[in-house]
Formats: sequence, structure tokens, C-alpha cells
Amino acid sequence: MSKASDLRARLQITPYPDAAFTTVGAFELWTSYLDGYLLRLAEGAPLDHKAAAMMRGGADDETQRLVSSLRAKPELSDGERGFLHYWALLEEARQLILDEAESAERRRGP
Repeated sequence: MSKASDLRARLQITPYPDAAFTTVGAFELWTSYLDGYLLRLAEGAPLDHKAAAMMRGGADDETQRLVSSLRAKPELSDGERGFLHYWALLEEARQLILDEAESAERRRGP
């Protein structure tokens, strides 16, 4: 099983965060992009320059502010912990997609 397939499977079995977290910014759109790119990688499809550019930028500012504020809290609710766990998997996916997209860019050359 490829890294992308493994990571996608882990995301699929991890409970999706509570709606209170997923309606912030463009979180649901971001997770959709990541899932689509992971699926492409799992199927062996190449990634284009758009994937690299999107992954470099990361999630929207509002979602990133939420993550920062939760990480700064001394105590978290179960829902907050669940969100941060899911976020960690998304960040792992983002890094894998970015690495693969940049590698594909280097192979293609200028």
C-alpha cells in the first residue's frame, strides 16, 4: 500500500470533526482538495503545478487561526482534541502531496 493510500485510509477511519469546527473558513473545501490529491497519488496519477502551489499555501487563514488558538489552549474538549488529531492527519497529507508535486515538477524541469 502506498503512503497516499495508507494516509487516505487512516483519514477515512478517523472520525470527522464536529460541525462546530468544520464550518470555519474553507475547512470542508480544504479536506476535499486533500482527499482528491491523495486519491490521485494512490492511483499513481501525476500531480501538476497547481497541486504544489495549493499545498504551499496551506488551508485558509480562518482555519489556520482556529488551529493556532486550539493549540494554545491549556485544556481541550474531546471535540477539540478530535479536531486537532484530524488536522494532524491533514497536515501529513498536505506535506506528502507537496513533496510529490514538487518532485514531479523537478522531473519535468523548466
